[in-house]
Amino acid sequence: MARPDLASAQGASPPILLAIKPGEWAVPGTSQTLLAPLINGAAAGPLVNTVAGAETILDISNGTAAALRFSVQGLRSSIAPDEPVPAGQTRTIRFTAPDAGTFVYRFHAEAEENVGETVLLAGPVIVGGNDPAVADRDICAAFSILNLAGEDGSRRRLVLVNGGPALSVSARLGERLRLRLANLAEDVAPLRLPEGARIIALDGQPCAPFPPLDNVLLLPPLGRADILLDMPALPGDVVVKDDLTPDHVLVRIAVAGEPVAARTLADRLPDNPRLPAKIPLKSAVRANLPTGQPAPEVLVNARKGQTVVLTVSGGKVLTALRLEGVSARHLDTMDDGWKPWWLDTQLIFPGETSRLAFVIDSAGRYPVILQPLEGGGPTLRSVVQVD
Repeated sequence: MARPDLASAQGASPPILLAIKPGEWAVPGTSQTLLAPLINGAAAGPLVNTVAGAETILDISNGTAAALRFSVQGLRSSIAPDEPVPAGQTRTIRFTAPDAGTFVYRFHAEAEENVGETVLLAGPVIVGGNDPAVADRDICAAFSILNLAGEDGSRRRLVLVNGGPALSVSARLGERLRLRLANLAEDVAPLRLPEGARIIALDGQPCAPFPPLDNVLLLPPLGRADILLDMPALPGDVVVKDDLTPDHVLVRIAVAGEPVAARTLADRLPDNPRLPAKIPLKSAVRANLPTGQPAPEVLVNARKGQTVVLTVSGGKVLTALRLEGVSARHLDTMDDGWKPWWLDTQLIFPGETSRLAFVIDSAGRYPVILQPLEGGGPTLRSVVQVD
């Protein structure tokens, strides 16, 4: 996967072909092959590189036996391009991202959960903007996770980076890199980050820089995080590891060469002015979504500009929450504030209750998905209806 070159993405993009069809895929680092739907013959979809406010055009060729829905996780829009692409047909899909950031596109059949050995039909989207430079270079690392069955019935967890076993890049002494990390899987990607890593954006939206707790980042399914890494002044390797398999280096940065020249870089990304600085909670419409219970077709009705507070009660297993079309704040326990970042994906741990608040200023239906990650069980789907 090529590194994103934001400076070269100007105006409307030419059509990008995404051809989806089943094929035999040699699993990197193993002797196994899988027969699975692939995008352009690969397990990880190609990087889609665009700019905020520009129309992106995709020519989607569906060579599978099922209609596939296309969506962009993190795209804040009630008119996200979610029409299915019929089996055996090609359709042109257009979308315009309002925000700069790191996002994920995906295809799925409504009845398919894509859990287990299935390769998730997904790829990263990088949307450039006019933000000040925060790094010398951008590096995109998109993670896929497979649970492979052995001949003896055992299971093997395998993490891939940009469709391969690992990503290796080089950097100069003192260089600053922006790593755009994206989870293309419907499983948790636990990453052990280098010392000094700073998170500057979550789920595509900027935040005040902060270090991950104990240098571990848990990326929910389809979750994203942008981090800044300052390379050391001496040669060596800087690595990102799989926290469940510490000897598996996912990203290796070889630091060598001449030190970078003096330059000025911003320490953080500016806040997104299209998101509200404050969220009024007193007049909010509220809804509860308990795990393990049937979800209503419409979770809650709200007016344009009205705050929605969603309470998700955890069950007995780890669960992934996903919001489509909106960015939300994670509320503190007593309704007296919120965490200083935005999100559209979240892990709900067993017995945990999470409360999210968001404001939607466009009419439409905004999906809410709650998916168990352990022990199976049905995925709950509902919508927030905004009139």
